[in-house]
Amino acid sequence: MLSTYEIRAVQLDLARQMESPTFIKQFIDFIAENHYNTLFLYLEWRIRCDTFDIGAGNGYSAAELKEIIAYADERGIEVIPGLALLGHAEQLLADKNYNYLSERREGIPGRFGETIDQVLCPTIPEVKEFIDKFLKEVSEIFYNSSYIHVGGDEVFDFAICSECKNK
Repeated sequence: MLSTYEIRAVQLDLARQMESPTFIKQFIDFIAENHYNTLFLYLEWRIRCDTFDIGAGNGYSAAELKEIIAYADERGIEVIPGLALLGHAEQLLADKNYNYLSERREGIPGRFGETIDQVLCPTIPEVKEFIDKFLKEVSEIFYNSSYIHVGGDEVFDFAICSECKNK
């Protein structure tokens, strides 16, 4: 019996293990054949765009994602991007160009010691500007999605910098 749920979704975690666009298209065929209508692509920071480009082989270009979205659309599948905006920012903060946006930028040990930066500091004005710009680019890539999942889990080192503690 077919479900009458409006959204019948499946998640594909590409943040932990990247898959080829060909594999993703085959997965789309599989879920379409099994009466799903939504693919939740958990990407974190693996979207390559002007705001942040994790590099070829470590993320999906806008062109690759648009091709996947168009393929899914032809099969009645909506693709929703799953991001990570404050937490799960290890890939972003590992880049020396963005490390100054870390909640641990003052050298304060976090939950996992002094080696892993994983949380963006919400008190730094550039963080809001960066996220605004990133979300604008993502929304242009996922032009036909009803949703963008922005994450918010596992912000382990939230509010540990001196500026956040004061606020």
